[in-house]
Amino acid sequence: MNKKQNHIDHLFDKARNQQPKSSFEETSGQFLNDLEVGKTSSLNQGGTKSFNFKNLFMLSFVSVTVITTVIYFNSNTSVEKEGIIVSMEEEFVSSPIENIVIQNEDFVVESITIEDEFIQTTTSVYQNEITDSIVVSKEAIKDTNRPVFILENIPLFNRSQDSVYRFPKLTADQIASTKKQKKQMLKQLNKLDKKKYAYIPSGTFSFKGESISVQAFHMQTTEVTVLEYRTFIFDLLIQNRKEEFLKAKPDREQWKLIMGNHQPSMQPMVDHYFSHSAYNQYPVVNISREGAELYCRWLTAEATAVRKDKKEVLNDVRLPSDYEWMLAAKGGEDNMESFPWKTSNVRNKKDCYLANFKPVRDSIYSEEEEKYIKCVKSNFFMDDGAFHTAKVDSYLPNDYGLYCMSGNVAEMVVNWKNKTPGTKGGSWISDLPELMITGEDKNSGITEAKAHIGFRVAVTHILKQ
Repeated sequence: MNKKQNHIDHLFDKARNQQPKSSFEETSGQFLNDLEVGKTSSLNQGGTKSFNFKNLFMLSFVSVTVITTVIYFNSNTSVEKEGIIVSMEEEFVSSPIENIVIQNEDFVVESITIEDEFIQTTTSVYQNEITDSIVVSKEAIKDTNRPVFILENIPLFNRSQDSVYRFPKLTADQIASTKKQKKQMLKQLNKLDKKKYAYIPSGTFSFKGESISVQAFHMQTTEVTVLEYRTFIFDLLIQNRKEEFLKAKPDREQWKLIMGNHQPSMQPMVDHYFSHSAYNQYPVVNISREGAELYCRWLTAEATAVRKDKKEVLNDVRLPSDYEWMLAAKGGEDNMESFPWKTSNVRNKKDCYLANFKPVRDSIYSEEEEKYIKCVKSNFFMDDGAFHTAKVDSYLPNDYGLYCMSGNVAEMVVNWKNKTPGTKGGSWISDLPELMITGEDKNSGITEAKAHIGFRVAVTHILKQ
């Protein structure tokens, strides 16, 4: 701990053991008068203005000292933080922190700049673990000419309602890990690594009375993961492509809108799914179709830029068509009316589920009745091994090596005939019939972010001469 911290701690301890000699209003008023004599008098002038850092530090220290003393002598209980302090890893795209109150911690206002319409503050909080720059609407700060008022209210500010979006600041470690992961992703794509991109040969199949022919292509063996998508949006920040970042960032609040109902119990998913490393290998969800398409274009451009042989052509990374998806799901078998695992049953011989879906209304194919009938047992989400999404390599792959072609997340496709948005495969909230290769698409036309929709990418195969 540095000398400044020791000095501050000493003064705080001293303040706790003495009665306040003057009120906060008297102290702040006196300090404001002193400031008006010195450098901070320029605050009342037009244009952009800034406070001297030294004066701001003294001001924030005096304010915090007096407030802490008053609170201490007017409460019989210990002071608790009313807000939350999160690490940068958790905060990078989370909903803005509400009602931050830093007590018994470092809180240093480094600068306050008053613009014509906004107030911008830069602060260091919690031993410099968070460096935050926020632009605040002047409408939210009633008296912008009083520095004491600003210092009192900025930490207590409800940012989610009254502030413009603040872009996350990546740490050095985050930047390094992003570049490392990006390099690996580009290498896998340029080599069309078989473990990452399965080769799907040309094929023809019958669908709704038509003969459908599909050219050979490569398809990602898994759904795009949280880690891969996070690498993408972090790279946008590194390149200062903020407009694209805003379009691509996930809408994590969608976790609480599952199946059209507000689900407060899903708050942990809102807080952690896209930020915690435990979910790195889970499918990315809550992203718009525009975000998925931006990911495809980013991956194409970045991989092309680092190709050793510039003469080699890489076809664009893209969302697959519905016909491509069905051909890939077949796994080379004539099982269009079935599932990717080639049988009509959703369980294997050991009675284990073969996909992640909603087995609440589970059904099974009756050979005698030649149709699906409901099981007697009433099942729940956890029966298939996952309460919500599962890791992208869960369950067994089909014969092409593709995981979770049915269930887990509904995968974005482009309907070939009319070029409209759709999904295939069903998801973790789908009933069994949606999991079939030719199952009904209940997400047809949806382009906004949803907690049950993700994607995997495809690349058209280039025939070598």
